Amino acid sequence: VIQTRVDDLSGLLNGVDTAIWNPATDSQIPAMYSAGNLSGKRNCRRELLRQCGFDAAFQGPVYGMICRLAEQKGVDLVLANADFFKVNDSRLVVLGTGDKRMERELRAVAADVPSKVFVCARLDEPMSHLIEAGSDFFIMPSLFEPCGLNQMYSQVYGTLPIVSRVGGLVDTVRDADEDPQGGTGLMCEPNSLSLRDALDRSLGLFADRARFGAVQQRGMLRDFSWKTSAAAYEALYRETL
Repeated sequence: VIQTRVDDLSGLLNGVDTAIWNPATDSQIPAMYSAGNLSGKRNCRRELLRQCGFDAAFQGPVYGMICRLAEQKGVDLVLANADFFKVNDSRLVVLGTGDKRMERELRAVAADVPSKVFVCARLDEPMSHLIEAGSDFFIMPSLFEPCGLNQMYSQVYGTLPIVSRVGGLVDTVRDADEDPQGGTGLMCEPNSLSLRDALDRSLGLFADRARFGAVQQRGMLRDFSWKTSAAAYEALYRETL
């Protein structure tokens, strides 16, 4: 039905509420920071590791995931790649509630490697801010996503999103390997093998500190505010007059 009216449709992005989601003014994180001074992000990283029971001095990549535990969000794709976090020197922090089977399986992974994986199965807004601020990568392999917000929050907070090539994720993230000059994250197809490839690529990106920093800076300097989204709504409204 929608396809029959495709010429009448326009896609508009969500906006980030910068009064709440802004690392330079966010009172819910242990240290504020900006693209020009990332020292606060390093403090947030240490605090995230500490709160999850990890060594705060850990130097490898930290991956965060915040979502409803539901099929749409690609949780099963992450579970299918649990061995990535077991084999590699990395840390994974998952925050979310929902499907009890997914929660059990995530908890089983965390119980198997408690020094590498932490699962927080509850609604916790302060923790969601800390994960966005303290992670190096944010995993969002949705099977479908009309727009999404966390991939935008992640870029604003200097956390590189790893997203599937669907919906609004395509509209808001550029793959750093496909677009070396404009990339702001990593993309994959919505399947477990492609996600594994993106996770493997993230290790190489993290190891190249200069390149990682450049991708991080590009994401933080993008404007996802409602000022931009509101202008798009106004333009669409004027076109219909």
